[in-house]
Amino acid sequence: MQKLSALVLTLGILVIVLSTALYLIENAAQPDMFKSVANSMWWGIVTMTTTGYGDMAPVTWIGRVIGACAMLVGIAMLAMPAGILSNGFAEEIKRREQLRAWQIISNLELFSGLESGCIADIANCLKTQIVPARSAVVKKSAVADSMFFIVDGEVEVEIKPKPPQPIRLKTGDIFGEAGLLDNKRRNATIRTIKTTRFLVLELRDFHQIANEHPELMDRIKTIDEKRKS
Repeated sequence: MQKLSALVLTLGILVIVLSTALYLIENAAQPDMFKSVANSMWWGIVTMTTTGYGDMAPVTWIGRVIGACAMLVGIAMLAMPAGILSNGFAEEIKRREQLRAWQIISNLELFSGLESGCIADIANCLKTQIVPARSAVVKKSAVADSMFFIVDGEVEVEIKPKPPQPIRLKTGDIFGEAGLLDNKRRNATIRTIKTTRFLVLELRDFHQIANEHPELMDRIKTIDEKRKS
């Protein structure tokens, strides 16, 4: 609202300035048409909104230059609200995504008991990813560039030799942390059993959070050590 109000105020000032300039130039050539500044403002409004009724038009070359400038400025001014509104919608969507990520990760066991500042930093870094059923999320020997938090769904870990019972991870579990901690390639292929939603933490953000919040990294290392044992 502040940006739009400033835009309307600016447009009003430009109408007054341009109408005054045209009155001073055109009054001598068209005294009956441009009688006063107030009367000339009708021309300013019609021109800057690009309506162009044609009932009032400059005849001097200086007046026409001012009229051309008024039309160009009017087009630019009227186009700005679209950018302001679209930017506002984008910021609101981003804010809601961050709030949703906050709500999700605060309910995960890994993040229970962490300070709100730590959760906020993580929520700002996480990206949502939805993977359809029977699709590979990560493949063996691939470069480890992110870790995954399962928000909703289920995945299966494919390793060789194949274990007697399939290894499955469900809502609240994490995977992909080993490659980031040890700087190694993926040691297994992980495939979704059904459509699954993840929160993804990329490598760069992983190391940044590791430096700022060592308590979280201690938890991730504990999970990784349990899996290795």
